[in-house]
Amino acid sequence: MRQGEALGVARKVGSAYTRRWTVIPPTGGGQRWRSSVRCPVVARPLMFRPRPLVVDLAVAAGAAVADVGGAAASAAGDPRGPQLSVAGVGLLLLAAVALVGRRRAPFVVSLVVGILTALQGIAEEPDPPLRVAVLVSLATVAALCGRRITVVAAIVAVLGSVVAVVLAADSAVDDYYAALVPSLAALALGDAYRVRLDLAGRRRAAEVDRAVSEERRRLARELHDVVAHHVSVMVVQAEAGAASAEADGDVRAVDAFDTIAGSGRTALVELRRVLGVLRDEEEATSNEPQPGIARLPALVERVRATGLPVELAVVGEPRAVADGIDVSAYRIVQEALTNVLRHSGRVPTSVELRWVPGSVEVSVTDGGDGSGALGDAPEGRGLLGIQERVALLEGEVRAGPSPEGGFAVVARLPTEPVARI
Repeated sequence: MRQGEALGVARKVGSAYTRRWTVIPPTGGGQRWRSSVRCPVVARPLMFRPRPLVVDLAVAAGAAVADVGGAAASAAGDPRGPQLSVAGVGLLLLAAVALVGRRRAPFVVSLVVGILTALQGIAEEPDPPLRVAVLVSLATVAALCGRRITVVAAIVAVLGSVVAVVLAADSAVDDYYAALVPSLAALALGDAYRVRLDLAGRRRAAEVDRAVSEERRRLARELHDVVAHHVSVMVVQAEAGAASAEADGDVRAVDAFDTIAGSGRTALVELRRVLGVLRDEEEATSNEPQPGIARLPALVERVRATGLPVELAVVGEPRAVADGIDVSAYRIVQEALTNVLRHSGRVPTSVELRWVPGSVEVSVTDGGDGSGALGDAPEGRGLLGIQERVALLEGEVRAGPSPEGGFAVVARLPTEPVARI
């Protein structure tokens, strides 16, 4: 499968941090990636991040060992007291097994765990020093559910603990503290964790928004240079047309050309005024023309000089494209190569420029481990910029692990204007 056949549409829907990549079946087979909403943008994969189910199984196993072992230790420390029975072990194990579903139904799991441990506490069974399954379930409710459900869980935990202690045959005053204090502490810790996650999410969203705003300003500055060049050419041609018309004695044509030239000069003044707003105070104004596709070989040579083994391949017959496409293709390759240096290191990298009917495709594929930088801001700012460029030009983009290995950034830019009404 060619790299250009696995592309997705980068549509700007809402803010940048509410996009995600979803896989949809295209016509003709293969896979396509399309921008969607309501999910943090392209989360950076961690190399050794365990799956949630594996974590929940480990937590359930740990809770089972802690509760059953604690109850057995309590029975061994008091030979005259109640001894651990098969039924008691079964209740504790069932409570621990219920923790496997704590992410899907936190409140229901906490109720199930509370009922099972309450039955074990009411029966003539030794109590573990800490009921780990109960604490984990309550902390999960506070961490994953809202504040109202957390309050309900706290009330249920308090009432359940009181009832269990009252109904237990071997209860004492200290049992109230042993049942209530750890439960309330678990709820408090879970709630604090939830608040911390909310703050971290808002901070990441603000960083992504800031990165996208900076990239849009950069795009606006580049497009200003392109538009200003064409308007300047228009003014010069209008003035030349006015001079020619004046020589022919065509007064009406002279007036028309003068009006065009005046409008062009006014547009240039407004463009410079807008550029002054977009530029930072410390940013110097550069008269150097914007780089384009023709300067890709020089870019590759410059990057190769830093120690990155990179090769450039051109497929198809090059042709003239609009200035916006020209600049954006260069910037996409530049950002992708920077991404390779930053996140994959000095690994073999290939850059391909493919000319196809109606569009030009650029791809940068490295030979790393495929982790790349799908990440949160600020690490993923380069990819955010690529997405913004491609969305502005109504193109398609894919960024992620390559089927052949490594990390790939593939973008398709239309070389023909998209008609809009």
